[in-house]
Amino acid sequence: MRQLVPTTLILSLALAGCAFKKEAPTFAGADLPPDVAGNTAPSAQTTALNASVGGSLPLADQQDFEDAKRGLIASDPELLVAGPEGNAIWDMPSYAFIDGDAPASVNPSLWRQARLNNIHGLFEVTKGVYQLRGYDLANMSLIEGETGWIVVDPLTARETAAKAMAFAREHLGDKAVSAVIFSHSHIDHFGGVLGIVSPEEVEERKIPIIAPEFFVDEATSENIIAGVTMARRSLYMFGPRLPRGERGHVGSGLGKGPAYGTIGILPPTETITETTTELTIDGVKFVFQNAPGSEAPSELTFYLPDLKTFCGAEVVSHNMHNLYTLRGAKVLLRQSPLADLGQRTHRRLPREATRYIQVHQRSDPAARPPRLHATRDRRAAGASRIAAHLVRESRLLRHDQTQREGRLSTLLRMV
Repeated sequence: MRQLVPTTLILSLALAGCAFKKEAPTFAGADLPPDVAGNTAPSAQTTALNASVGGSLPLADQQDFEDAKRGLIASDPELLVAGPEGNAIWDMPSYAFIDGDAPASVNPSLWRQARLNNIHGLFEVTKGVYQLRGYDLANMSLIEGETGWIVVDPLTARETAAKAMAFAREHLGDKAVSAVIFSHSHIDHFGGVLGIVSPEEVEERKIPIIAPEFFVDEATSENIIAGVTMARRSLYMFGPRLPRGERGHVGSGLGKGPAYGTIGILPPTETITETTTELTIDGVKFVFQNAPGSEAPSELTFYLPDLKTFCGAEVVSHNMHNLYTLRGAKVLLRQSPLADLGQRTHRRLPREATRYIQVHQRSDPAARPPRLHATRDRRAAGASRIAAHLVRESRLLRHDQTQREGRLSTLLRMV
């Protein structure tokens, strides 16, 4: 049998740790002095633009907050995770300032998203499916198998993954890991794997490690070959050195930000290369879809027919996808399979789904009707909220990327 040798990347980003030890004070009013980090009060133009954005949003609608709190089992109000050098790499209490209405310095949409992302802990998505949210940039999902936990996306860092797994075992029971699924090749979805299982355990207990086609090539090219550059650029993309505060770090939309801790990887023992691939993993039936070149160059989605639960990986999330990321990930092209993934999955996999697993932010029930524009309602009639969500995202993506594709060459010349 092939020996499993982990590739461990210790990202020497200790400077990011100082951001967790210093917080910028918050201010109210106009013509205020700079804060301790040198950030000045918002200009009249910024204030007016943010107010205009706020006026265009249905901020009084609390449905998303109800969704975000649904299924909460337990939460750690003092969630703090130390890194390999003892510095804090994850500090949820530092975001306690995010509450109430958006200050003039913050886009109201980002502020609302940050409030939603403050809702963290262990959640039950549906019977036998649980999620740990707010322990890292991504969510870690646990699917109960016959002998243990099938873990989907073990976060960015060993430290945050271990903390999340320990919290889950505290409330759900001390079960072993029976399988691991990497939904795609971005580091926040596999980098913490060594915090939940060791290479020796995988070898000894024959634990399946399942990943999409091209996973190892794409994961290593992005995080080893281009690792130093990507890590440096991620400091600009996520702003970990900014002090927490309404003029500093509020969030990244997708989540708070990645945990700059100990990063590792395990090679897959099984690769998903075709749609549809049906597997039974620790007694649970999976229907996999191979989705290369979508949100990531290597990606999969899956459906749990017995649980009527669909996981769309990061193909669909509660924010728009980047065409080109500041950290330098591969460009998403309009011709990508992502452009029609919502249409394809709408016709097939999640038609009967009653739950949707999000790998970032909150997961969605299909109980209430989709909130779509009137022109889209007719096409979504009779479909589940989940399927309608996928269709909406694919249409928005096509429109958004069509508008931006003409500027792609200019964008690439800037980096």
